[in-house]
Amino acid sequence: MSYSIYHNEDYVRFNFNAYSSIMDFNRNGEKEGIKYDMDDLVFEERSEITFITIDLPVKSHVIGLGERACGVDRKRRKMICYNTDPNTYRKDQDPLYSSIPFFYVIKEKDVKGYFVDFPGRIDFDFGVEIYNRIKIGVHSESFDLYCFTGKTPEDILRQYLSLTGSPVIIPEWATGHAISRYTYYPDRVALEVLDSYREYVPVDAMYFDIHHMDMYKLFTWDRGRFKDPEKFIDELHKRNTKIVTIVDPSVKVDQNYDVFNRLNGTYVETKNGEIYTAPMWPGKSAFPDFFNREGRRRWGEEIREWLKYGVDGIWLDMNEPTVLQGDKTMEGDAIHRTDHGIMRHRDVRNAYANVQAMAPYEAMAEIREKPFILTRAGYSGIQKYAAMWTGDNLSSEDDLHMQISTASSLSISGVTSCGCDLGGFFNRGNPHLLAAYYRMALFFPLYRNHKDIEGNDQEIFMQPSEIREDMAESVSMRYKFLDQIYQAVYFSHKYLKPTISPLSFYYWKDQDAIHIEDQ
Repeated sequence: MSYSIYHNEDYVRFNFNAYSSIMDFNRNGEKEGIKYDMDDLVFEERSEITFITIDLPVKSHVIGLGERACGVDRKRRKMICYNTDPNTYRKDQDPLYSSIPFFYVIKEKDVKGYFVDFPGRIDFDFGVEIYNRIKIGVHSESFDLYCFTGKTPEDILRQYLSLTGSPVIIPEWATGHAISRYTYYPDRVALEVLDSYREYVPVDAMYFDIHHMDMYKLFTWDRGRFKDPEKFIDELHKRNTKIVTIVDPSVKVDQNYDVFNRLNGTYVETKNGEIYTAPMWPGKSAFPDFFNREGRRRWGEEIREWLKYGVDGIWLDMNEPTVLQGDKTMEGDAIHRTDHGIMRHRDVRNAYANVQAMAPYEAMAEIREKPFILTRAGYSGIQKYAAMWTGDNLSSEDDLHMQISTASSLSISGVTSCGCDLGGFFNRGNPHLLAAYYRMALFFPLYRNHKDIEGNDQEIFMQPSEIREDMAESVSMRYKFLDQIYQAVYFSHKYLKPTISPLSFYYWKDQDAIHIEDQ
């Protein structure tokens, strides 16, 4: 096992086997050959897995590691970083859609931060196998380990975001009240839903799921449902409502489909050099290889054409990436022709969503001051391009309370423009639970009501009068604080701070704070 040690004022970097990060992190100011106190770090290589063990003092806690379906403290848990579509998730289910391998170890008198820069599978054991050690299994011999030191968790986050990228500043309208369903159609019904909502509350954005497409083909409209998309979008805009449309990474394999033909030559391949295909919503599908400049350039051209309809934002879904077969993950031996050479899918999987988001962000930035992209999946650095929601949650009391920890943990892991599906996506909830979600997420950066096609009606105008009043009061309260919510987004972008955080982030010396997960 070989590694080099570098440092600058923010971190110490252990570079294993001359690993070149696909994220192109800034190396400016690094110096080589620093002496580092190795008492708290041990490295060991076994069967293509590199193990790292780190001190875990008895009186310590672990926070961060992005989106997790549990409380704030990661101590005494095993967790996996490997982007996965769980279909839906319940409390303590792991892994989930995104992988942010960055965490804090909070000790009695100081704080340390660690970031394992490898976009393939990483296994974390926070004091389960060995009571006083963190054990990390990196499924590669090539990666970077960053160690951060600071006086507070806020110092650590600033250092991490200085490395991985400042969080995107989303447009003001994206922080307002938004509505969505899987799916509102046809056009006249969508407008009826919007107008009915607006009798009670403002609606700044309306999201459209996969049923707006023609047979689930990307960058198309079902003309039976949306006869004149430009006119329909104009009607939304007249009502001061933006439109966000879903864009999956799956392109229908069809030689009569112009998008498939235009993207030919930029798809993920099998190890035999053929186009990798798998079933997804449109049937047999190919998947653009966003890891190379040409793939991103051509995808950006499709985005620019799509925006000409008047579309305001892009919603990236199923971008772990997910396929509808087997364990729902793309074949690990599939090949990406990256800007850094050929790589196997299993070694870069977690970053697929990052490079997918990079293309529309750059395309939108050419014509819009503040692009808006919402993503379900991602890896460290995704915050430079996209906001993130916590995926297909389950409408339940457990989920209602868990989302406070899940969203705030995303925020202190650098993904600061975040939120959850209000009301819960899957399952049949009830009006009182829906109103509770609206209260719980009042100050989340994103505030979107979204529901599965088979779920109960979550529209405000379909609720009993007392619930309508409760929801309307929550939305009204949010708009009174919307300037402050947006200021938190701006401060996150400019000063590298979280937007929301668990109490243990700022009150890390208070031993009670780590146990408070409903604030």
